[in-house]
Amino acid sequence: MQLKIKSPAKINLGLFILSKREDNYHEILTIFHKIPFYDEIEILENKKLEIDFIKDGKVFQIENNTILRGIIELSKLTGKSFNLKIRVFKRIPIGGGLGGGSSNCGVILKFLNNFYNLKLSKNDLIEISKKIGSDVPFFILNESCAIGRGRGEILEPFNSNLKCFINLFFPNKILSTKEMYEKIKTYDNKEDAERKILNIKKAIEENKLELLKENFYNAFESVLDEELLNYKKTIENLNFDLVFLSGSGSTFVALSKSFKLFSLWIAENS
Repeated sequence: MQLKIKSPAKINLGLFILSKREDNYHEILTIFHKIPFYDEIEILENKKLEIDFIKDGKVFQIENNTILRGIIELSKLTGKSFNLKIRVFKRIPIGGGLGGGSSNCGVILKFLNNFYNLKLSKNDLIEISKKIGSDVPFFILNESCAIGRGRGEILEPFNSNLKCFINLFFPNKILSTKEMYEKIKTYDNKEDAERKILNIKKAIEENKLELLKENFYNAFESVLDEELLNYKKTIENLNFDLVFLSGSGSTFVALSKSFKLFSLWIAENS
């Protein structure tokens, strides 16, 4: 057996932080959107479970990575061991706000369930994935988009009809999600957030980029340092339709109705 699967990135089309919870997580409201920018995962039969990550031809390890944690939880539930060599060819930057690690875990859980005919339901896989990370459940879904509530794990899936080019910009900087949340001192109004998220959903479903632009907001942009704010301004000077930080960063996303720079068509296989 030697199989290859694609692990897509996501962007956040709107991200509101509503409160801090008693469990020290934050209550958020967001929309996740898969995009055609992928890690590639190679899966081979092996004598034991091994997981390697490869970037620019160099092999490295990520201790206690999301794939390993997901497989451990899957083994606990099914009683089955998975003797595989999994090689993740990384394109999605670590710490870039594009959900690479969450995607890797989600697509592997779906693959193992189908390949070994484990007969777990979508909800079974979502329950496993919630134990790994707040963004992982989104990658269990077949739909291209979802409104995310709670920590981001309570999902309302839907499909996108957005037609535009997406341009990704990667500053040479990793932003810690934990540290970004710690910088948040004020919270967004829930009613206002709900209204804007529903407008953004409408914009995505009806391909109304101007409506998306009118309602877009990412709470993390309010706590960016001067260097990254200047980086964003430089991108905005290129006259894209909308420029924003994805998730907690550090990737900036620029949407355009016309081709500009290195672009991906947002709907391609996403």
